[in-house]
Amino acid sequence: MAQKKSYSRYFIILQEDEKGYALASDKLPSGYAKLEIKNDKCKVSYYVQNLKKESAPYYMLLICNKKDVKKLLKLGELNIDEHGRAEVSYEYPVENVANFGVGIDKIVGAAIVRFMNSNIIPVMSGFASTDIPEWKGFTIIESELKRQEEEREEKLEKTVEVKAEVKIEEQKEETKEEQRNIFDEYENKIEEEKVKDKEEELKAIEEKPRSEAAQIEISDNEENIEEIEFDPEDERHKKKCKKDSCEIKHEEKCEEKCEEKCEEKKEYKHENKCNDNHPKDNISMLFMDVADGFEELQGICSEIKRCKWYKVPVYRPEDMTSCTHYNKHTVAYYPMVNYYPYIRKHGHFILGYKHDKDNKMKYLVYGVPGTKSRIDQPFGGRTGFVTWVPIVEGEEEENSQGYWLMFYDFKNSTIVIPVR
Repeated sequence: MAQKKSYSRYFIILQEDEKGYALASDKLPSGYAKLEIKNDKCKVSYYVQNLKKESAPYYMLLICNKKDVKKLLKLGELNIDEHGRAEVSYEYPVENVANFGVGIDKIVGAAIVRFMNSNIIPVMSGFASTDIPEWKGFTIIESELKRQEEEREEKLEKTVEVKAEVKIEEQKEETKEEQRNIFDEYENKIEEEKVKDKEEELKAIEEKPRSEAAQIEISDNEENIEEIEFDPEDERHKKKCKKDSCEIKHEEKCEEKCEEKCEEKKEYKHENKCNDNHPKDNISMLFMDVADGFEELQGICSEIKRCKWYKVPVYRPEDMTSCTHYNKHTVAYYPMVNYYPYIRKHGHFILGYKHDKDNKMKYLVYGVPGTKSRIDQPFGGRTGFVTWVPIVEGEEEENSQGYWLMFYDFKNSTIVIPVR
């Protein structure tokens, strides 16, 4: 049996540092840096939006703040398109990020900057923890890379000089150089076509309906994402396994009778007689302990059946990093730390406990408040927030208030994507 590959990733939220670089007065720059580690390779990705295009370039920095390494790794220029967006990725060995001989474990933050003479102008920055260093004074690593390039150029020049002693060899070198230039131009044209195709693809995604666009955006993360399908006839959930190995189950008569009985009384509770025969397991007890102290919400997100909702208050970033209650921190707060910029203006997010027909915990559901507009959708749906439900059932306008939801299968450590 093949050994399972190790994989981990984390996001660093980038927020505005210096004013004056927003694309519009009502659109603040936002984005993230994503670090993915798979075995001995790491992938560093940057995504920003609502950033004004300037004549002078922006640069991407990774911030190292360990005892033995306090430096800034200069990755390169960040090219902003006419819509104020940019997305770029690099792959490196885990122990040699950007070929600077620095390990990925030394990185604590990321930034988008501009340079004026030798001074750093911080445009956006973010950190993986609340411990923010005085990073602007750190040494920028780029001279070593330049020195290596100069050495390679010097060796190439010496090689050409030796070969130039023989006229025939010189002619061969000139011929090779001309061919090389032709191939360089050809490769450049291919890269330009790739960029053009990518822009057209992104444009097509934005123009498609929200549910379809969300499926396309999430396709790069198929390793840890599944789909759950909504039956359009009765709106009951089915689980759809990509390998077609899952058995689709429908609601049983027991639950239907309970619903009919409770509807007659005009109140519905999951603690009905049919479910009394199912004792609470250790997992359910754990999640009830997590919810202790949170306000239980009634009458919201009614289209998500058999789900208990709790309001999780957040007034400041420190509320999301406190470890005084380990289970609360691990289950409720820690997964939502990177979404604080979306949460702070509402002062809360919601946590849902989605149960199956046997009243056993099936999914955790995280909800970020906001309108149906893509502006309020966390990272454009790239991290699983692709389902929007209104606070008031039936209000589906662009500016209607509701929640962006992300479903998490805690048993298999996967994000599940609803597909209508």
